[in-house]
Amino acid sequence: MINYIVAALFIVASYFIGSTLFAYIVTKVLTGKDIREIGNKNPGASNTMRSVGTGAGIAVTTLDMLKAIVPLVIARLFFFKGDTVFDWIVLFLIGMSAVLGHCRPFWMGFKKGGGGMATTIGVWAFFVPVEFLISLALGTAIAFIFMKNAEFKFGRWAQVFGIVLTPIIIIVMNQIADIQLFWHISIGGHNLGIVIGAFLLLAEMFILNSYELFYWLRDPKDKVNPDRPTK
Repeated sequence: MINYIVAALFIVASYFIGSTLFAYIVTKVLTGKDIREIGNKNPGASNTMRSVGTGAGIAVTTLDMLKAIVPLVIARLFFFKGDTVFDWIVLFLIGMSAVLGHCRPFWMGFKKGGGGMATTIGVWAFFVPVEFLISLALGTAIAFIFMKNAEFKFGRWAQVFGIVLTPIIIIVMNQIADIQLFWHISIGGHNLGIVIGAFLLLAEMFILNSYELFYWLRDPKDKVNPDRPTK
């Protein structure tokens, strides 16, 4: 019973941590502007990088990744140390909660926040960094080969394809390798909970960003999106 209570507390806390929009904070501090009113109006790392500057974008990307990584590290180190399906599902729910907080922050009335790319990458970096790097490399190749008219090949499409490919690469690597690297990090050999969690995270990203994906496919340049929904 205590495990369920601890899991619930971590999931709720992770949501509130995820709700901290560093793109808004960093942009406000550096420029005095509201990131939701400039560029493509998305309060995320990519828009910060394009509208405020590379340094600001890198800072926001790092902070957004840490929103998922920090609660996951704490939960893994002190509470969910096992290799059971329950442990890994709970950890994935903690990571997904941070992504949900980023995309639907409570202080904005649960309306549209950022796209959650960097926070999702933080989740992948915690669970399956090797598989994600492979997926990102493949995603980059796909973006540059098949998205020639898109303006943000690496800043957007490589990440989108990388996130989509990661669950597939996890399954493939599980079939061909089982190499333990350090802590819980391995190449292949992943618990069923990680496989399930990977597809749950992918589904969450599609649900939370369905409008953006449609808009990007319709207009790959997406310089300004005046119709971006607020809820």
